[in-house]
Amino acid sequence: TATGNVKVTFTTDGATAAEATITSGTISNTLTANGTYTVIAGNKTSQLDITGIAMVTGALKDRAENEMLVFDIPGGFNLSNVSNLTIDGEVPTIQNVRTTSTSPGYYSTDDPINITVDFSEELSLSAGSLDILLETDDPDYTVSILAADISEQSSAIGTYTVQDGDKNTTGNGVSVINISISGGGVLTDAAENELVNFDVQGDDLDDIFQIYVETIAPTIGTITSGGSITDNESYGIDAEIPIIVNFINGAAGGDETVTMGGAASGIINIGYNDPVVVNNGTAAFTTVDPSGFSVTGDYTVSSTDLDGSITVESVVVTGDFTDAAGNDAD
Repeated sequence: TATGNVKVTFTTDGATAAEATITSGTISNTLTANGTYTVIAGNKTSQLDITGIAMVTGALKDRAENEMLVFDIPGGFNLSNVSNLTIDGEVPTIQNVRTTSTSPGYYSTDDPINITVDFSEELSLSAGSLDILLETDDPDYTVSILAADISEQSSAIGTYTVQDGDKNTTGNGVSVINISISGGGVLTDAAENELVNFDVQGDDLDDIFQIYVETIAPTIGTITSGGSITDNESYGIDAEIPIIVNFINGAAGGDETVTMGGAASGIINIGYNDPVVVNNGTAAFTTVDPSGFSVTGDYTVSSTDLDGSITVESVVVTGDFTDAAGNDAD
């Protein structure tokens, strides 16, 4: 018979104590004491065992008033000797969002970018899809990972395919706006604990990765002369006139860095229509200027050139000539 409550303590590897209390009212002239252990959030163990039994208050006595002082469990008689109980009271969380794609990296239209969501444990999605909304300007992009691809998985893997018009080149680039589930499903672990907090607990995508997307083709912004050339001056035979072609990010964009492939070359075609094409020639270039957003070719005045202006008719490039994201120059 007990004059107080008995506390039973169980094994747990989690953050909270695993306990059950047997009230004194249920222990009266009996050989057994029955109680209920209710798993609470944070309880976790691969094999449930009793680690201790003690009186919270009062005493436990037999009919002769002999008090029980030792609560040690004899060897071979603990829970693990007669049962195999696994306890998982830990609520799953989203640990990280990351990518296996190149970082820092620049991506253009139709480029695939890996998006991986890491969970705190293996989870399964019952229906619908796990949706990761990415900041990619207007509109934003949703990576949807179907339930069929999330079955006892510690990570969910999807692909962001860059769409025409996407742009994010500020800060560390593409970031996660939010993560959610559509289609009525739930994400649960083997113990049916449901993931309810979709905040990223560890590193978010743009915390450690730099994924830049940009789909606007570089275009010619200005064409000027360089070096010691002065406007409204005359230049004779064999004079070299540097022609500088500056590139911008689309019609209304700012200066844009361009790159030339190793085998690429370009020609600036020059001619003046008055009324037929005169003062025509070419200025070749094979590298991008140190500024990164212009190329320069030298036009040499010939003996057949006439008095008057020179005008750039076209710029032609053979080989790769793109911006950092791989958009071909227009």
